[in-house]
Amino acid sequence: MKTTATFTNLIQIIVALIIVKPAAAMDTFDNIVERATIAIPNLTRCSPISTHWIYYNRIGKAGSTTVSRLLSQYSVNASYHENILAEDGESAVNEAECWAGGDVCSRRVPRIMQRIVRAARRTSCRSRATVGLTWCRERRVITALHAFYADWKHQRATTRAFEHREAPDTPTMIQVLRNGTDRYISQYSFHKRLKLRVAPTVLQCVSGDTGADFPGCPPTNYQTLYLCGYSKVCKNPPDDATFELAVHNLLHGYAVVGVTDKLATLADHLSKRFPGWFHNMQHFAQTGGPAKVTNPSKRQGVSAHEWGLIADANKYDNALYALALEIIQQRNKACALQRT
Repeated sequence: MKTTATFTNLIQIIVALIIVKPAAAMDTFDNIVERATIAIPNLTRCSPISTHWIYYNRIGKAGSTTVSRLLSQYSVNASYHENILAEDGESAVNEAECWAGGDVCSRRVPRIMQRIVRAARRTSCRSRATVGLTWCRERRVITALHAFYADWKHQRATTRAFEHREAPDTPTMIQVLRNGTDRYISQYSFHKRLKLRVAPTVLQCVSGDTGADFPGCPPTNYQTLYLCGYSKVCKNPPDDATFELAVHNLLHGYAVVGVTDKLATLADHLSKRFPGWFHNMQHFAQTGGPAKVTNPSKRQGVSAHEWGLIADANKYDNALYALALEIIQQRNKACALQRT
């Protein structure tokens, strides 16, 4: 009987180990934010980066037009190309396909990345005869487009399409985020101006009960979807797993992270991390100010109560924004900058 009992106990332990997920897999929203906040000081650097390709992973209604102007107007000896996939007649995001689930989106990643590389080559190569043969290193290039986060190192290591002459150098990526509540209201207003089928009020849109009747309502936590990327983990609307991957990519995937209301600080960080790439950044730091975005809350007459509901619906985006602010503070310390 003792042997049988021991055997039964052993089976129970094994079953428990199989059923119970690891602690990391059970992380809640609060745990993810706490772990990220603790990790940021050890991950934030100010050391110069040697690269010939900066890739700005734009997110709509997050000051991307102003940031693109900053990159193009203040760069030195670098070709600048924006929305490069539009020339090839293919969207970089193709949200409907990616968020439908399955392997559709993951299968498209190599093709999307190849197009980015080819367009960057066309931008940087002086002689078109060399395009497609080797990556041209005689000129530096900055590319900017609306696209999901892509893990370039992983794709280069695992995708045969990137072998030999098609193999891209890995770009150095930068990102700029916006307060999630501000950004959502701004996108709602933008869709309304485009005469898309949005709900009569932003609060109706954010409630999530109007999808069929008002397909023009923006998705909540849009920045989280972008930062999560093309992985099968990413879901719309996002869940904690989507958010966790977005946080990982924010902390590990970008050399510089900024926010729309601290673009002068972004200019300082770009100068520190990419010496020789930009000139007269002090001028932008003095005159650039925040991104040229409107005050959507005043324009839409959103009450404090409604504001809170919209903020709750975009909690993942607001958490990413808060983490971006922490990254900025830690980089200011690392770079010995006095900005807040």
